[in-house]
Amino acid sequence: MPTAGIIIKKDEFIKRMRVRIGENIYGAIDALNHSEVDVNKMDAISCNAFLSACAIKINKTEFENLFDHFASAAEHVDLSAFFAALEDDSGGDEPVFYITSTTLAPQNTNTAHLALSGTTHIGFDAQFKPFPKHWGAPPNTQLKGHNGIMRPLPGGYGKGNAPMAKWVKMKMEADSISKTTVKGVKPYPFGNYSLGAH
Repeated sequence: MPTAGIIIKKDEFIKRMRVRIGENIYGAIDALNHSEVDVNKMDAISCNAFLSACAIKINKTEFENLFDHFASAAEHVDLSAFFAALEDDSGGDEPVFYITSTTLAPQNTNTAHLALSGTTHIGFDAQFKPFPKHWGAPPNTQLKGHNGIMRPLPGGYGKGNAPMAKWVKMKMEADSISKTTVKGVKPYPFGNYSLGAH
């Protein structure tokens, strides 16, 4: 297989293919697992036939870049490594710690009176691991009555009061339903939007 005429950087190529292939990747991975062909060493003809059978359409430049980035031997491509790279989406934002109330304090001096006496009452210093950034800032509620009793937060995030525990549980459940990672990355979209199919 000749070197690509138009070279696409590997990370950009993977992002492009992730969007292009969409949910067809699941059928392709299943077909790979049941294939009698050596998926670690496919030549151009068998690779093209396999991708077409899995309803994965890629253009000539993308096909050449596939061989450039995932070559297993001379004129062979490792499709299992290609699909593994598509599944391993390491994009998104790193989780964050909310240690002090300064990260949550109002920025405007006219709204400074809305801050909780300038101190946090939840004990963010008991946060054991960072919250996913896409969750946003945690609730900054005062300790009052039964709700103020400190308790372990779900998911091993540390300690907090009832509103904090409820917030963590709600965010974890939402991520579980949408299959969102801690970096805020969601799974493949439904359909192949690059080809106009919904």
